[in-house]
Amino acid sequence: MNRVIEKVNKDGMSFKTALPQKEEKKEDFEYILLDDESKLSLVINSIPKDSIVAFDTETTGIDVKKAKIVGFSFAYEKSKAYYVPFKYDYEIIKENLDIELSLYADTMILSWLLDSSEKVGLDYQVDKYFHHKMISFKDIVKKGENFSNIDINKACEYAAEDALMTLRLFERQIEELKKEENKDLLDIAFKYEFDFIYVILEMERNGIKVDISKLEEIKQKNNIHIQELVSKIYEETGFEFNINSPKQLGVVLFENLKLPVGKKTKTGYSTNELVLQGLFDAHPVIPLLLNYREVYKLQSTYIEPLLKLALYRTLAKTCLSK
Repeated sequence: MNRVIEKVNKDGMSFKTALPQKEEKKEDFEYILLDDESKLSLVINSIPKDSIVAFDTETTGIDVKKAKIVGFSFAYEKSKAYYVPFKYDYEIIKENLDIELSLYADTMILSWLLDSSEKVGLDYQVDKYFHHKMISFKDIVKKGENFSNIDINKACEYAAEDALMTLRLFERQIEELKKEENKDLLDIAFKYEFDFIYVILEMERNGIKVDISKLEEIKQKNNIHIQELVSKIYEETGFEFNINSPKQLGVVLFENLKLPVGKKTKTGYSTNELVLQGLFDAHPVIPLLLNYREVYKLQSTYIEPLLKLALYRTLAKTCLSK
């Protein structure tokens, strides 16, 4: 009290005392390296029957046909996970070990069902629910290298964290989906969405038949349509600029044309679809821009890649996403 009185005498009544901040208790996680068969067998045999196990693989790449397993991690307890090195997931295991995994759930699909406007990746979702920053891949794997080049202990920590946080995220998502307003989504996930993953995997594995001549025809027509849209956009704005650059587009729309600003990002004005839809009637260029984006995406994401794959192989095999 004497120290407080001294402070008041010195600084006047503007003196404020700071309340002690309660520190958040940081959870302790245990990541265990299983680097021999006996350790692995012991842990696997101790997993209770009907447990939900989060499973993750670490590989030399993302091409399911070419990637080689470096190791895999799994978790079935709330604060402990394991990493098994080899001296993404479902399909790579089948390619390397020729075994089938019984898929129970997928946290990315659950994330999308809960909020289709958010990122569905593990890093974002874990930070959202648990305020936990995941170890970044780029922080442990040097440019030009792959997961097989990193220290075994770092590999264990990174991979085991993925498995553990996937399990924790799944449990949290199930809590959200059991709420009255989300119960229909839970039913959709387990009745339809998860089973459809097998359909997509079969399509990736077997390939799809494509008509090369028809694709070529569509590509040519699409190119003409894109050029027509570009000319109309330049005409309406009075400027030539890189339409695919959000930064340049933002300047044209909100500084040159003086359209109402929706929101700004760290890099400038937001020009995402939601913003453009909100400006649909504000200027004739907006419908043209939305049309351009749709046609350009069709060309760059589907027509050209499929044509390239079809010319390379008899059956086009690609990575499909729901």
